[in-house]
Amino acid sequence: MKRTLFALFAAALVLAASSAEARRPAVRWGILGGLNASDYSFRDNRADIENKLGWQLGLMTSLDFARFSIEPQVIYMHQTFRYANVGEKRSATLKSRSIDLPILVAFDVLGPVRLFAGPVVTVMNKCRGGGGVFEESEGFSLSSLRSTCSYTLGVELRFMKHFRADLRYNGQFKAKNHVRMPDGLEGKMRQHSVSLNVGYFF
Repeated sequence: MKRTLFALFAAALVLAASSAEARRPAVRWGILGGLNASDYSFRDNRADIENKLGWQLGLMTSLDFARFSIEPQVIYMHQTFRYANVGEKRSATLKSRSIDLPILVAFDVLGPVRLFAGPVVTVMNKCRGGGGVFEESEGFSLSSLRSTCSYTLGVELRFMKHFRADLRYNGQFKAKNHVRMPDGLEGKMRQHSVSLNVGYFF
């Protein structure tokens, strides 16, 4: 998957360079926002994770060529899940806040419908918990919970010239190993999410 995404991205850049000689791309920028449903999983039967609905806001740009576009974005992500130690019957809520930088390549498939994919770089990530199992670990932080490099796949719809909507899947290339919770549990944690966004091009 990782090699395929980077090969697709490299091919799009080469195609963009050759297309730029024929005509200059149309450059647009805008805003987007939406909801995300994350799925955090921890490989330990004593741990129970309840995922909650999150949200995101961001800025987007689009370099439009003949039948495809390159779309760098800056997105503020907010995700929440509840962690519980089943044996000790203690729980707490974890909130993850991050800034993601997707670099998407979108291709026309049918009318206003497009498919897109690309790498996502996370440049800031803060994940903190409060109450319950975290009471004895003041200041505890899972700052490295999310991968610094992940990927996204999705489908996009553009309509009325200025509006767009997309549904995307955000995944990790590999799980985070040796994640240690403040109650002593340690294991492998994996995270992925599905998000629905709407946006407006100025």
